[in-house]
Amino acid sequence: MACIKIQKLVFNDDGTIHSGSASIIETTYDSSIRGNSRKRTRERLGKVLYINGKHTCGIFLSPTRGVVQYDSKTDQFSPVERDDPRIKDPELFPEPPIHTIFGDSYLVFCFLKKCGLIDVLRTSFENDTDYEKVLCHLVHGICKNGSHIACDDFFKRSFASYVLPDVPVERLGSDSPYFEKMGDDKLKVTFFTNFIKYQRKSNPDFGVGCYGCVIL
Repeated sequence: MACIKIQKLVFNDDGTIHSGSASIIETTYDSSIRGNSRKRTRERLGKVLYINGKHTCGIFLSPTRGVVQYDSKTDQFSPVERDDPRIKDPELFPEPPIHTIFGDSYLVFCFLKKCGLIDVLRTSFENDTDYEKVLCHLVHGICKNGSHIACDDFFKRSFASYVLPDVPVERLGSDSPYFEKMGDDKLKVTFFTNFIKYQRKSNPDFGVGCYGCVIL
């Protein structure tokens, strides 16, 4: 059985909640202790934003779920809309400083992983920064869709910026040492050697006609 435990609930003069926190307390039967019940904190709900009179349902600023409603009668969480009249603080739903584009980069990463190319790149570029730069330029080249957006501007707005932490954003478009390295013949041979090794796992005859690819 679950219930909401409220701590240090303070109201403003107009009846709105000034402060207070809550947790979900779970009670279980235990005949070995006094009172035959044992209580434990199952989850911290965080700051109380709204609570009904019987303290069975409320809206909370959870440290793990964000703004969420919890009903102890049904023991269920449910989302809360930004225009919910029970929430009096408009700052709880601020506009983000930048809108991150998720889908396109994520789809490219999934494809690279599924076809095995991401493993080939990881093997070819031992340095983390070089490896992530290659991924970033690759995703930019595919997803820019004919637009003239620079790679650094694309990266700042993309989901890729969250999964490639070693990329120096300000240097993506003018990193001469990186572009010189990409033109290095030894690096190209290393990449295609690793690529052929990977492809031959499923197709032993792959690349037998390639010049300079006498491997395995």
